[in-house]
Amino acid sequence: MRIDTKKLNEAMAEKGIFPKDLCGRLNITERELKIILIGGRNVDTRTAARISSVLGVKVRDIEKTGDDYDSGAVSGKPETAEI
Repeated sequence: MRIDTKKLNEAMAEKGIFPKDLCGRLNITERELKIILIGGRNVDTRTAARISSVLGVKVRDIEKTGDDYDSGAVSGKPETAEI
């Protein structure tokens, strides 16, 4: 599953948690969190559950949904330049 960056940032702001704090609570590096935030990696359900637990939200409140994929946020196809 992919984490929706906008939803995650909103949840962090509501709780007053900075990315560095989140990393400390999850025992992950800032680099790992950055990869998750830019959407460069799928997150397993356990990691998503840990993130949601720290933030006090449900997993579905921070995951990218089908609507996010349909809107072009993630196309599933590699972008290629036309010549």
